[in-house]
Amino acid sequence: MITETRIMTHEFSQEELEELGKYLSETVQAHSELEFEKKEATKSYNNELKKKMAVIKSTAKKINDGNEDRQVDCEVEMNTPIYGQKTITRLDTRQCWIEDMKPEEFDLFNQETAMDGLTKVLGEEIEAFKGTKASISFHATTNNEPWDEEE
Repeated sequence: MITETRIMTHEFSQEELEELGKYLSETVQAHSELEFEKKEATKSYNNELKKKMAVIKSTAKKINDGNEDRQVDCEVEMNTPIYGQKTITRLDTRQCWIEDMKPEEFDLFNQETAMDGLTKVLGEEIEAFKGTKASISFHATTNNEPWDEEE
């Protein structure tokens, strides 16, 4: 008698089917986890590639244009050189230019006070006058009649 091995149909027992089912379930889960990791890695790589491309485009634009817009500190002088205009001076290059003032810039908080203007005009004369006992009085009337000091 000879013994040989052949491929033949085997009917699984209930225990073998349960073991195969558990193995299949574990394999499906492992496959799903790998797919998820692959998607996350691909997403991460794609995000990194997009970031690098944005840097490439931005840098190429700077080179081609020869400049870029930046925030620069500027000094603004309202109503200079004339009322309604402003002189802007870049603090980094000292470059100056004149622009028309915008309506919202005619705000009292942006304007010189009358005393500031008077001080600039009279300068030393006001400084010399300070500390004396002299005083200046103002009187307003509503009827446009001259003011009488004795009232």
